[in-house]
Amino acid sequence: MHNNERSEKMPTTTFLNLPKEKQTKILNAAKHEFGKNSVEEASVKNIVTEAEIPRGSFYAYFHDKEDLYHYILQEYRTYIRSLFHSCLEQTNSHIFDAFILFHNEILKQCQQEKLDHFLTNSFLNMRSGIHAFLPVRKHEVDKEYMSSLITDLKQTAHFDKLNIQSEEEFQYILEILTTLTRSNIAKALGANIPYEEACNLFLNKINLLKRGMEK
Repeated sequence: MHNNERSEKMPTTTFLNLPKEKQTKILNAAKHEFGKNSVEEASVKNIVTEAEIPRGSFYAYFHDKEDLYHYILQEYRTYIRSLFHSCLEQTNSHIFDAFILFHNEILKQCQQEKLDHFLTNSFLNMRSGIHAFLPVRKHEVDKEYMSSLITDLKQTAHFDKLNIQSEEEFQYILEILTTLTRSNIAKALGANIPYEEACNLFLNKINLLKRGMEK
C-alpha cells in the first residue's frame, strides 16, 4: 500500500466524530499495545479489550492496526520534529550540537523521564516512521521538509563552516546524522546502556564525523 493510499484511510470519519475522551481511550490502549509489541505482533483483541469497544467498532474507525499505528506515529512525528527545531534554536542552528542535544533529550525520555514505551519500542524495532523526525522517510527524501530545513540553515553562520559543495551533500550529512542518532538510541535501549555512557558514546561518534564534515 502506498503512503497516499494509507493516509486516505486513516482514521475514518466515524472515529473523528467520536467524543474526544473516547478517542483518547482508544489511542492510549493502542499506545500501550504498540509499546509492548511490534506492529506485526500487536493484537487488535488487546487494544479493543483495554479500550472497551467491540472488535467491529475498531474496523469502523481504522482500516487495520497498521493504519492505527501510523496515525499515532503522526502525533509523534509532529512532536519530534518540533523538538528537533527547538534543539536547533537552543544551539544557534549548529547542526552537530543540535543533534547531540536532540539525541540526549529523546534518550532521556525513553530511559528516565516519561518512560514513553511507544516511542521506545519504535526505536527498538527501527520502525521507519519514527525516522521521519528528519528529512528521510521510508528511504525517501521528504523534499518539502528538506527544502525548508536547508533554507533555514543556510541563513546561519554555521552552514558556511560545513565542508560541503552542494545542497545534496548537505542532505547526505543529515541522513548520516539521522541514522547515527537513531541507531545509537536503539543500541542504548536494547543493551540497557546507562544514559551518561550512551550520551558520551554518541558525542564521540559526532566528534569523529565533525573532523571530516567541518572546514
